[in-house]
Amino acid sequence: MLRKYNYFLLLGGLLFMLLGGSFGTENPHLSTRVVVDVTLFAVFILGVWALVKSRAAFVAGWVLGGITFVLTLSAQATDTLLLQYLALTAVLIFFLLTCVITVYDVLFGGAIDINRLVGAACIYLLSGSLWGIIYFLLSVIAPTSFAGVQAEGWSEQLNELTYHSFVTLTTLGYGDITPVAEHARTLAWFEALVGQLYLAVMVAGFVAVHISESMRKNRGDPPPDG
Repeated sequence: MLRKYNYFLLLGGLLFMLLGGSFGTENPHLSTRVVVDVTLFAVFILGVWALVKSRAAFVAGWVLGGITFVLTLSAQATDTLLLQYLALTAVLIFFLLTCVITVYDVLFGGAIDINRLVGAACIYLLSGSLWGIIYFLLSVIAPTSFAGVQAEGWSEQLNELTYHSFVTLTTLGYGDITPVAEHARTLAWFEALVGQLYLAVMVAGFVAVHISESMRKNRGDPPPDG
């Protein structure tokens, strides 16, 4: 049952991570780092369920999740920026791996059902989170890449740039955070282009195929290749 609805679990973990990070920032009685770290590890656990197709994938997912969690705890205990950046790099790798395998499963995993439609939504949220981490690491390497980032702490900056990522991905374009360096602008327009193409082509196609299959089954028609 869990594997049949694995993307529902992953979607819940992603929403918990994204909303938990914002709640931790706004609530002074909670540690933003603790909220983000716990939710990230929850996503690792749920993401491993989504990725399990073989023993190797299961082991790789848990090893990477464990390494990231250890790095995060070490960064909290020592307040070492290097460990924090290493932890974020591990998160980036895990999200990228999750995206690649989820895309493959959604595209080539068989008939489009509700679970795979939810998987398509997971890809969208994962990509927005991925870009947010990329923007943050870019701002660390080149601090003048973005204008309008007000936060000082690294976790607060990550939340702000994740917000900027989803604003860009959905082409809302509020303009409160602006890419000013050429490389940052290139990443921003590329993310916006990918986001719109993904919604217009892939997700719309998945929904159309699912509706078509549902109508065919309701009429009792044989499969197209039958």
